[in-house]
Amino acid sequence: MAEEIETLKNYSLKELEERLEKMSSGDFQFGKLVMIEIDGSMYEIPEPVNTLLNSLYRMYKEESKKNKPIK
Repeated sequence: MAEEIETLKNYSLKELEERLEKMSSGDFQFGKLVMIEIDGSMYEIPEPVNTLLNSLYRMYKEESKKNKPIK
């Protein structure tokens, strides 16, 4: 998982934004779409995007355990 994130840092923010824009516009053929719920609304997203979101969430949770926020 960390290797994937390391690879992403080689791209500029503009390149990443362009890639995500293409992905969301349907220019890529992802195959299977999955449903996700955000704040009570349902969205259909490509499975690779869902996998990326899940990976980022797991990384966030792991880091937040290490750096407990001050209350």
